[in-house]
Amino acid sequence: MSSNSLSFADRIVNKRWVPYLIKAVVVFGLFGIGVCIVPTLEPLPFSLFWIAMSFIGAIGIAYRATIRKTLKRYKFQEGRMFQRRNEGRFIAIVGSFLLSAICMATLILEAPKWSVLEWGLIAGSILFYIVIYALTEKFLGEQYTPLFRASSVISWSRGLITFVLVVAYLLLSIIFPQETCSSVEDAFSSAWQPYENSPAVLVSEVEKLTGFVNGLTVYALSEAQTSSFISYLIIRGILVCSSFYAVASLLSFCCLRWSEMKRIIIPLHADTDLRDCPPIEKEYVLFFAVGPALALTLFLIGNYFVSQAINSNGYTFIDTFVEEKKDIAIYIVDGHYKQDQLRIGVLDGSKKVSDAITG
Repeated sequence: MSSNSLSFADRIVNKRWVPYLIKAVVVFGLFGIGVCIVPTLEPLPFSLFWIAMSFIGAIGIAYRATIRKTLKRYKFQEGRMFQRRNEGRFIAIVGSFLLSAICMATLILEAPKWSVLEWGLIAGSILFYIVIYALTEKFLGEQYTPLFRASSVISWSRGLITFVLVVAYLLLSIIFPQETCSSVEDAFSSAWQPYENSPAVLVSEVEKLTGFVNGLTVYALSEAQTSSFISYLIIRGILVCSSFYAVASLLSFCCLRWSEMKRIIIPLHADTDLRDCPPIEKEYVLFFAVGPALALTLFLIGNYFVSQAINSNGYTFIDTFVEEKKDIAIYIVDGHYKQDQLRIGVLDGSKKVSDAITG
């Protein structure tokens, strides 16, 4: 039966969705359990969790990049330089992992702060993705040839589910608005930092930066909520886009069949059902190890140097920077300067800022 003759119900209940639901339950179940314990993990298991989630999200992005290369293949003469360069996958695969790693890092840092409503939104997106995919395939699928249909529908669905999640989140923000803060000092103190005491000191230092930014954001949102509610919604929507795109990438991975994922590691091929079973290219498989290995190495090296700085000085540059900027923000916005709140380790550096401000 052709895709055009399928009813809408058939598009939802087909052989793609049982594996999808199994993978989605496993992936998001492990993710949910992981973010509950990840603030207490040592550097190595924390980095492995981050890399594993980034790897899963990267597959869907790399698949889309591979399909784009397949389309470009028709422009180039076989055996010529452009065709050979287009056949390569290094930048596409490693770039897909790096993009996924950035989005997953924001997701992992933010997920422990989510409320029951936000987790319910993520759980609901697993089922709603099926509806979005079915609707997209119904209205747009026949616009594409069979070779490009699945990747195009998945790509559209990834963008649409991200948009739907952001809109649903904003609707929840309207129904359940956040508490307002009367001062920037209150915003800093109310910003919860689940990774503040993480054994992975690099993460705890990053948390200090994100905590500072979150404090300013909470105050800005509080002001926007009382003065311009539209601005408040726009700011909140922008802030959650990266995390929800990471969720959409995980859903896209769960939607992919093995025959579709396999395209990433085989030569660009026009046979849509791969009946001639082209061989897997080992170098493409190796490329998938480059991004995780690079990320793991950089994370562990960064964590080592940060821990050395803390052991030597008792504080880091981030401690000095954050405490100074917090006090400056409190002085400028709230009209007072509380030097007694500074950490002992950064007192001398912050006093120079205090002297400069107070004259």
